[in-house]
Amino acid sequence: MQQATAEIASKLGVRADGTAADRGRAPGSEPRPTPADVSRPPESISKGVVNAQTYLGGEDTVDISLYVEWDENEWENTVELLDSCKYDAQREDGDRGIFDLGGWQFQVLPNGSGSRSGILSSFIVNGLGMQFKFTKSRTPKGTTPNARVHIGSLPLIVQGLDECWRQAKDVIAGLGGEILENKVSRVDSCVDLPDVPMETFVKPLLAKHYTCRARGTSFHMSLETINSFAIGKEPLCRIYDKALEQTERNNPEKFAAMVQNRWNGVVPETAARIEWQLRRETLKEFGINTIEDWKEKRTGVFRYLFDWLRFIDAGDREFDRRNPERFPTLPIWETALEAFKHWGGQSDSSVARAKAEKGKASPALLRNMIGGCGMSIIAQTWDHWHGLGNFIDQLVDEFKQWISERDEGEIVREFYLRMCIFRSKVPPKFNRTPNRKAKFISAHEWRQKDRDNQELVREFSGEPNSRKNMDIEFDPRTLELTYERQWDDFNEGGEQ
Repeated sequence: MQQATAEIASKLGVRADGTAADRGRAPGSEPRPTPADVSRPPESISKGVVNAQTYLGGEDTVDISLYVEWDENEWENTVELLDSCKYDAQREDGDRGIFDLGGWQFQVLPNGSGSRSGILSSFIVNGLGMQFKFTKSRTPKGTTPNARVHIGSLPLIVQGLDECWRQAKDVIAGLGGEILENKVSRVDSCVDLPDVPMETFVKPLLAKHYTCRARGTSFHMSLETINSFAIGKEPLCRIYDKALEQTERNNPEKFAAMVQNRWNGVVPETAARIEWQLRRETLKEFGINTIEDWKEKRTGVFRYLFDWLRFIDAGDREFDRRNPERFPTLPIWETALEAFKHWGGQSDSSVARAKAEKGKASPALLRNMIGGCGMSIIAQTWDHWHGLGNFIDQLVDEFKQWISERDEGEIVREFYLRMCIFRSKVPPKFNRTPNRKAKFISAHEWRQKDRDNQELVREFSGEPNSRKNMDIEFDPRTLELTYERQWDDFNEGGEQ
């Protein structure tokens, strides 16, 4: 096997010392720096592993949304440069849209990108192992960024996040921009375990000797062997054979970087990788918005994740899933956590995860939706702008038309349902009839389905021992009648 992996390394153009020449660098420029904390193997942190092994890791992918203010005097020149390169990239006889910046070469792609890829960008620029996306807006608009950077795995392996982030900021500054704010959109973090086979994790996975706060597992198999699997969604944990993946891909530069900076200068027969993927919503739940937040809290996040998913060492005993705390953690899982904590650095304190409350959009967001929908309707009916007053009158007419097409009872019922949702701590359980109209279920059925609802009713009713008025009653100072009472009054022609 060692001879085979050596032959693969030779075919990929990797030198005997596990290095490869830098590519994509302008003539005469300095080679990329390799920070000491990335290239120098840390002290051994293994526990209970044969032939004490050093495990290395770091960020593997980082996406950052940028709020950039471009220099007013330089903005036109920057747009002209990017437009010119984009046009050249579209021509068959062009120079492929390449320009120089600070001794490095960058390439503008012939097309922009749609909003599904993050932002609606006019320019996509590749360079330094990163991809930059820019809109044609000189300043950010509200909460919408006007730039985005994707940092790929190769520069992160060779240089580390700090150096890559510094270079990204230098690129923005070189084009005449100032970063006002940054928000992390996605972070993939990993640790590589050379000479640790996938069977180490596949065996407890198939035996269900693990605990996880999420459901859902996917596999990737080759010749009836599981060489990759993923657990969860947000967050997502991937475990796969990185050595196998690299030998199957013709990327000598990345292969050399893996050998030198992840595998201690040796091509392993196998190397399991543990990789965590965190997207924007999950990062926000940990209180992480910026790159600086991530670097400060990532070690605490890793502690949470390795408790969120825990592989069990059941030994010869039968695993009791109802009492998993009676069983020790798999030693290699503890070792991997120590490896993550080692490169994560900073504070080792715990980080709390506060899940965002769903289903309660803010009034500001709803107003924006109303305005946008109204503008779309009027844009289809007007042939030119008739003034703001007529615009408001037209919106009122459209809303009256919407009301006239509905039964008043349906409107009132929907009103009370939404009032209950937005004012309660726990959204009520409700059924929807085949015609999609909402209706309340009985209070008894509601309490049976959600054990927290009875406590909620008591809290808001002010009558903790009373069994009357159990249908979603709130503090009388806020609402004098219960929702069910109001609905009954409406049907009987009473107070509305």
